[in-house]
Amino acid sequence: MPKVSVVIPLYNRRDYIADCIQSVLEQDFADFEIVVVDDGSTDGSDEVIAGLKDSRIRYYRNETNRGISYTRNRLNTLASGSYIAILDSDDLAEPGRLTKQVNFLDLNPEVSLLGGCAKLIDEHGVSLGRTWGRELRPEEVFANLPFENPILQSTVMARREYFLELPYREDLRTAEDYDIWLRGSHRHRYAVTKDVVTAYRIHAGNISLEQDQAIKRNAVELRRAYLSAIAGIPIADAALNGILDDLSGPGNNLYPSYKVMNRLLVSAPSGKPEFLHEWQHSIRRRWHRCIYRVKEYRPSSIPLLAGALSVHMALSEKLIYTLRCLTFQKNPIMHTENLRDRTVYDIGFHTGQDTEYYLEKGYRVVAVDADPSLIEEGKRKFMKSVTSGQLLLVNRAIFEEDEREVDFFVAGNSEWSSLLQEFAGRNNQATKAIKVRTTRLDSLFREYGKPYFCKIDIEGYDLRALGTLNQRDAPPFLSVEAVTITDAHKPGEKEITATLDELKRLGYQRFRLIDQTHFAPMLPGVPFFGVDRFGNDPIWVKVLRKLLFRKGYRVARLSYRDWIKGRCGHDFEFGSAGPLPEQLPGSWLNYEQARRAILYHVNDAIRRKHQGFWADWHATH
Repeated sequence: MPKVSVVIPLYNRRDYIADCIQSVLEQDFADFEIVVVDDGSTDGSDEVIAGLKDSRIRYYRNETNRGISYTRNRLNTLASGSYIAILDSDDLAEPGRLTKQVNFLDLNPEVSLLGGCAKLIDEHGVSLGRTWGRELRPEEVFANLPFENPILQSTVMARREYFLELPYREDLRTAEDYDIWLRGSHRHRYAVTKDVVTAYRIHAGNISLEQDQAIKRNAVELRRAYLSAIAGIPIADAALNGILDDLSGPGNNLYPSYKVMNRLLVSAPSGKPEFLHEWQHSIRRRWHRCIYRVKEYRPSSIPLLAGALSVHMALSEKLIYTLRCLTFQKNPIMHTENLRDRTVYDIGFHTGQDTEYYLEKGYRVVAVDADPSLIEEGKRKFMKSVTSGQLLLVNRAIFEEDEREVDFFVAGNSEWSSLLQEFAGRNNQATKAIKVRTTRLDSLFREYGKPYFCKIDIEGYDLRALGTLNQRDAPPFLSVEAVTITDAHKPGEKEITATLDELKRLGYQRFRLIDQTHFAPMLPGVPFFGVDRFGNDPIWVKVLRKLLFRKGYRVARLSYRDWIKGRCGHDFEFGSAGPLPEQLPGSWLNYEQARRAILYHVNDAIRRKHQGFWADWHATH
């Protein structure tokens, strides 16, 4: 019998199955078999398998399409190896996967199931430059599993007995893997390593909106049943939403979530008393987030700070929270009355770092990107918001004409992908052209509604996008990249002010020029602290810092990013557009002040050899 059985469920994956199997055949670990069960494919996938001549491949076919759970159960029954490795038919096994996972399970006999990380690839097998997953010890998997699924099925290797003991539920057509992980967590130990063992393919056929909705519904109900069994009481939506960090809860009533989480805290999960400390830490961490997701702090919440759930909160934090409750403070992040009626557009969605903030604030978001792989990844990342209708993802390129099919150049650095090859290919980046459909910005607004705020960040095409709007279409607030400077290109005065002039044409009268490195305002004639510009401290600041250093103190520079984080309650990922315009520091400039500001700072950046210049315009009427 082989040491490892690699099991591959197959259904209509003619374009991918050969590469999938070949990635296993090329493994440096030799003692394995490949078991493929075809669930009634109609696209000729069986012909591809027939062309693969290798004695280690065992091919079976269901007489009719029986569904994924039935197929996975049949695979596990047919497998003869001591270990079963799962690989979906559109994914690839990374080199060394079997060796790494076999060695781990051999050295850790107490672990029944092992997961790993996955790199993301597009439909052509090209890396997207991102990975899924993180390393988790058994106690961390156990403590987090009821609230999220940290185990990607296509990275799993488990002992054969595990799957024979825990067959898939055939009434579940989605989230069938999550159900098994939960059912087996009381009796088995799981671990996730940091090894990238699988290439997970993002393509239009592997997940749909309908699947997203079904996965969400099933996962929520599985969590509800699992947590109810531990707490010993049924869990209503009002409590569950608070526990699962849902934007629709806890509102202003913390008590349903508090009651359940308090019972979860004192109820040691059966079979894993050694994991109790990590379990309690996870519950307290979720409670900590829960109490800050109210819309208005009220005195009725103060007694909850004295319970065991809040024991790890610092005294200063409790005092600040109490003060907020006594003064009936509004929550600046969660006070969302009427915000869902306001739409924010994220033109240049990328990985959703800006969309994440807009959703957290409670806005309805229309996110647009030309790269279909980023849109599909966004559906998975923001599944809850997509299915609730708060987020709409649109796979289009913003262009001067509607419904054209044009070339879009995907760069190795996905932030640089553009309709213009010279932008995507900067610094000798490799690019790949794909065909995408187009839309004008004004057409987009007519289709999905005029926005309250629109962020535009589409490499090299921002100004042309603005050109499709008129004053009637212009939203109340708008942000757009100011100007691009490269070593090979030094813009002249007309190009420097072109975007500002276009904003003026659209009727905007007040402007902010924001240094995107630190989200600091850039004023005419006043140097700013961008990248490599830390020599601009006043003399007295340098002297004071030196004197304090001699006394044993280290004084850090005041960071606008830290200040903004505290102001907005959000840690903005580097590369994001940052806060909404009304949350930014500094006063608004009129057109003449804004013009002087951009000319001063661009020319200053050119004089300093372009170090650290990256700025956006924010505009309002």
